[in-house]
Formats: sequence, C-alpha cells, structure tokens
Amino acid sequence: CRNPLSIGLGDDIDLETPSLAVTSHINGAYVNGIIDLEGTYADDFADVTVRVSLDSGVTFGQAHVDQVARHWSYTVDTTTYDDAAYDVIITIADNAGKTIEKRTLLYFDNTPPVVLVKVPLGYTYPPNEYNGTVSIRGDAYDQFPVQEVLVEVYNASGTRLATSADSTEPIGTNSWAYP
Repeated sequence: CRNPLSIGLGDDIDLETPSLAVTSHINGAYVNGIIDLEGTYADDFADVTVRVSLDSGVTFGQAHVDQVARHWSYTVDTTTYDDAAYDVIITIADNAGKTIEKRTLLYFDNTPPVVLVKVPLGYTYPPNEYNGTVSIRGDAYDQFPVQEVLVEVYNASGTRLATSADSTEPIGTNSWAYP
C-alpha cells in the first residue's frame, strides 16, 4: 500500500515477501516431451527473478518473467532426462532479496509401456487359424502405473475387426483380457 502522506518508511521500501503459484501442472503429474512450467506471482514491487531447478537445487535455470502480467514460464525437454520422479524447485526473489521457494513433484515418463500378448486361450500349434470366439490375454508393464490398455484386432488386409474401445467393460491394465 502506498503512503499518501509520505510519513514513515516511504514508498520505496519493500515490505512484502513475493508469492508464487504453479498453474501449469498439479503436484504428482506425469509429463513427457517438451513441457512449459508456468505460474503467477505477486510482489509489492514488480521486478522479480524466478529460477527453476530439476536437480535438488544444485543448478538453476532462469525462467521467463512477464513483469506486466505477473506471469512466469520455464520450458523443459523431459526427453533429455531419465524417466523418474523429479522434485522441481521454483524460487522467486525480489530486488530487496526476499525469497520464497515452491516445490512440485513431476514424473518424467517418456518410455512407452512394454506389452506382452499371451497366446490366445485354446491355441494349438498349428493351424494358426481361429473360428468363433477368441480370448486374448496379456500383460503390460511400465515403471509408472499403466492407465489404460487398448486392444485392436485386424484381419490380414488391415481392416479393424474389433477394438476394446467399443466395450463398456474395462479390460484391465497390468493384466488384461479381451473380450
């Protein structure tokens, strides 16, 4: 608040610690590819510095700060990092040296799951030909939780015959079966 009487410390004294919010990703989000970490900030003076660390504070990168909109952003190419959980540290400092820190947990996951299709039930070798209903079973594995398995069946000419996306029943995630 500006002092209209110019009594006391005056208008040029920074009394407030800046505040910072992360608006682009929720804590614990799974991300991949190139992402933009973004957020907003507030301070009683406009000139601030926002820095971001992905290695527990050993190194920091400078975020882009829009002083008018009071918005910050930082681009990360997650493909240059190992798939893992990252404790992202974001700091904001004003010209008076007042600093705060926010942390958010992000999971970098750029490797697709491994899918194992087990032999359909009732399979006998040969004839490699199936008539009637065929059940397909398998397993899916990933370092992080598997959210969905989609099964599609095609004939030899490439026409899709069936998909689990049309089913109202869940087929499972780590171990799955269709139909």
